[in-house]
Amino acid sequence: MPPYIAEKITNEAPTAKIASEVKEKIEKPLATARKELPLPTLEEIRDAIPPECFQRSNLKSCFYLALDYAFIATCYLLLPYFEGYGGFAGLLGWYWLMGMFLSGLFMIGHDCGHDTFSDNIILNDIAGLLAHAPLLTPEEEYHSSSWLEHQLAKVPFMGFFKWHFGVMLSGVPDGCYYWPFSKLFVNNTERLQCFVSTALCFACSAIAFKVCDYSVYSFVKYYFIPILFYGFWMVMVTTLQHAEDETEVYEQGTWTYVKGQAQTVDRQYGLVPDFVLHHITDGHVAHHFFQRIPHYHLLEATKAVKKVLEKYPGTYRCRPCRDHLLEFLRLNNSFEYLIGKGTGVLKYNVARFLSKRPEDSWNKLNSLWGKRSSNWQTANGLWGKRSSPSGHHMRMYPRI
Repeated sequence: MPPYIAEKITNEAPTAKIASEVKEKIEKPLATARKELPLPTLEEIRDAIPPECFQRSNLKSCFYLALDYAFIATCYLLLPYFEGYGGFAGLLGWYWLMGMFLSGLFMIGHDCGHDTFSDNIILNDIAGLLAHAPLLTPEEEYHSSSWLEHQLAKVPFMGFFKWHFGVMLSGVPDGCYYWPFSKLFVNNTERLQCFVSTALCFACSAIAFKVCDYSVYSFVKYYFIPILFYGFWMVMVTTLQHAEDETEVYEQGTWTYVKGQAQTVDRQYGLVPDFVLHHITDGHVAHHFFQRIPHYHLLEATKAVKKVLEKYPGTYRCRPCRDHLLEFLRLNNSFEYLIGKGTGVLKYNVARFLSKRPEDSWNKLNSLWGKRSSNWQTANGLWGKRSSPSGHHMRMYPRI
């Protein structure tokens, strides 16, 4: 057994020399063995997508918004049967379904954030508020969420709390999403948008509390816990879209738009989840390349994008993911470190023989996430420019 591994097993602190040797053993092969793969141009991908994929329909968009509300209402109507015949297990199953359907409602608001719900700006804003306020989800992008996900990566069930408490409420590291004077909001227009969306979140909570006959127990059981399951679904879906064993993270100077978006993954959850989640799961690669594609055109656009990317080996990634919960837990447990610092490209690695103390782990994720805005950009562009290739700026609501 190598001495540095034995040293870790005995819980003795490794010397600086040994830590340096371990770092070199990991990073040197990456620097010498990596070969740059050819990639298509953004124009090549864009030209392959049928023009109608970018067309928005008010009727279709409103239909899907109403459909999501119908799904949620149906779930509440079926609640007595889940709880009455299934007991606690039935209630857990109901929570899981509610989390999925509430996530589908979020996706409609997500379309509003990209202005793909409608050509009408006012209709976009109204629909976005109707979709997100009941979910207690305020405006603004949540591009800081991955920072916190990795801080809590070894506690899978923190997924229930990361979305609202960890990302939006705590404001770590970019500011609170519910507070108009947070550093997230840089002008009075954004502060007003935050105030309106936060007020509507409180209004929805008040309405739910009244419907529950002012019972805190009923409010928590039938409204707040489903919201937590929705948060878990969002953390799970987001993680699986942007991370797998071969995901690359680019340092400053090596990131390009096409390279970054090509690191996203299409995940096929199954016929029902993919439909309920409006194909943000199995059409995510196309969505990342062109955010102006409405969700009901994502599958058609995905076929076109796939044909182009498959000409370049290793560029298009699509994974069957019916075991999405198990896969999320696996990734959540195994991704600890990014290796290859200084080579231009970092990759995930489980380096369990390295010390878990920050002073001994040179590439621990929290040190990278803390400097991400100035030192490097992530592969999937979550912290890149907040605008699409056409220069369109995201106006409101979280995006994925």
